[in-house]
Amino acid sequence: MLPHPFKSRMPTFEKYYKPKEVCELLRIDRRTLWKWIKGGKIRVIKLPSGRHRIPESEIKRILGEVKHGN
Repeated sequence: MLPHPFKSRMPTFEKYYKPKEVCELLRIDRRTLWKWIKGGKIRVIKLPSGRHRIPESEIKRILGEVKHGN
């Protein structure tokens, strides 16, 4: 069976979380999250409104580091 011709061009959609949601998921204080953002430990998306969103992939990456002790 041949692959679908458009499959590789289809965009992948990722869920984005508010900083408050990330703090709850990671069980960290909001000050810790902002330190991580400013220090480049976690990637954020800044919206035109100035608000920040964190991609789900970043949350999974951080959780993986904690799980594996990195």
